Amino acid sequence: MHRYRKPRVSASQKRADRIGDLASKLSVPRAAQSGVDYSLARAAVVPLRGQPFVDPDPYGQFTYGGRLDALRGVSDLLHRPLARLAEGDLAFINALVERTLDKAAIEHAVLERFMPKRSAADKENTSC
Repeated sequence: MHRYRKPRVSASQKRADRIGDLASKLSVPRAAQSGVDYSLARAAVVPLRGQPFVDPDPYGQFTYGGRLDALRGVSDLLHRPLARLAEGDLAFINALVERTLDKAAIEHAVLERFMPKRSAADKENTSC
């Protein structure tokens, strides 16, 4: 009574087994059994020409979302917290952010103020 019994094979399973056995005896191609024509799947694949996407900001955000986002962006540009800046520098950044939220304008002004370009004379003196 407590023995495992194999489930009975249904009529549709018997029919499928008979068709499979007959197909293997007749050596019918798989395309004929499944109804899919595999000759189309083997067609030559034409490679598409790739074109790189060039955009300064792929998300189209050329301005900061708000004042706090702009201050966070300036902090990221300077690689330091704004609280560690001198009062004059902090006043300059606050005035700049109040004036515009444009990323390019803020980046240009911040880099011009905090990272001035060195003159040729300074470069010669430090290389020695």
